Amino acid sequence: MKVTIKDVAKLAGVSPATVSRVIGDHPAITKKTQQKVREAMKEVGYYPNLNARRLASKKAHALGIVLPTETDNFYQNPFFPTVLRGINNRASRKEYALQLSMGHTVEERLDHVRKMVYGMQVDGIIFLYANKNDKIIQFVRQANMPYVIIGYSEVDSEAFVDNDNHLAGYEVTKELIDKGYQRIGYLGTDGDFTFVNFRKEGYAKAMKEAGLEEKVTLGLTIDQEVSPTWWDGVDSLVIADELLAQRVAWQMLESGVQLPIYSFSSYHNPLYENSRFMTFKNMDAQSLGRQAVDILFKSLNKKSK
Repeated sequence: MKVTIKDVAKLAGVSPATVSRVIGDHPAITKKTQQKVREAMKEVGYYPNLNARRLASKKAHALGIVLPTETDNFYQNPFFPTVLRGINNRASRKEYALQLSMGHTVEERLDHVRKMVYGMQVDGIIFLYANKNDKIIQFVRQANMPYVIIGYSEVDSEAFVDNDNHLAGYEVTKELIDKGYQRIGYLGTDGDFTFVNFRKEGYAKAMKEAGLEEKVTLGLTIDQEVSPTWWDGVDSLVIADELLAQRVAWQMLESGVQLPIYSFSSYHNPLYENSRFMTFKNMDAQSLGRQAVDILFKSLNKKSK
């Protein structure tokens, strides 16, 4: 026998109209009522017809997720699956699907996002990167599509969520200084990404306070080796992200060099605790994903009123 919305309403002790509002994520429904209705839906095995729901609400009930240019490094970087886990955790509670946009070039990604926006395939977009000169972010802004950036934005009207990367860079550098290291180097990837520069600025602040000379190299790729002579001038390292830190650690191991490395991880990884010379600061990327969805839904709710 087919389960209907009336069966859910009867079990939850509410009206069928209230059940419909819960399914439609109506902001006027209390969290307590939402929970009661969703538990009843689960108990009786009721699954809303999403296509009918989309037609009735004129919403896609999907979020677009825009990733950086697709490379081998993307698939190796723990940040992206970790932040996606946080996004999915929040979106699934609202019964929203995720639609990923990625490609080998900026133009490929831009074309896909245009289809998302003009085809009304998504209600809002989350960018998993911050880049002040990004064509895709500029397009979405001009199209008046609600969006959130994971990373720092200098645009006043732009919604974003980020860690305090200035403070993180400062704290790990200060910890090395407090342990007696004085020739601390900083290695980073593309300087267009704000987290790389902000962590560098935190590093620079700690070095300046201690009266120490900076040694900074940016623009490294994961496949690029650091010149062996570079190690001669440093006694420890701060590295902008964990993927680059792991690559540098392997290179040092192969070269017979062993220097303390401080870097930043996407999540708490017990394996890092057993490292003799690598220390990682947990940046909790999963939390960033959850916060991004919360911010985006606030924007969507305002738009629907």
